[in-house]
Amino acid sequence: MKKTKWLIYTVIVGLTPFFIRFLIWLLSNTLKLNYILNEVDMVTFGLVLNITNINELEDKESLDKQWKTWMMGFSTIMVMAAFLGITYFSEVSGGTFINRNNVKYCSLFLGVLSFGVSYAIYNRLNKMSYEQ
Repeated sequence: MKKTKWLIYTVIVGLTPFFIRFLIWLLSNTLKLNYILNEVDMVTFGLVLNITNINELEDKESLDKQWKTWMMGFSTIMVMAAFLGITYFSEVSGGTFINRNNVKYCSLFLGVLSFGVSYAIYNRLNKMSYEQ
């Protein structure tokens, strides 16, 4: 059940900017497909996932302590606030100082990585809830 709630309340909420951009793209006559993949939206998705990981793991005393430390550490490091700043700066600079394509690829990679770690966390928590 935990994994289902995570999927609905975290992943889908985190993907809302993508869904909105997709709808705008569908209704537009002029926007290109790359409009859907926005760096800020990808970083925000990663932030949502990682903050949720930290919140969920913080009070769990029954977890393997080493695993919990690794997952919380990863989620803390991956709180991509600094990278969010870089994406904002790349938008403002118009790609003059920072290559926006590289920022987009890094954002996509970090978002997918965050999703994978978050999935692993909730998969483990889901299995624990069935065992109890």
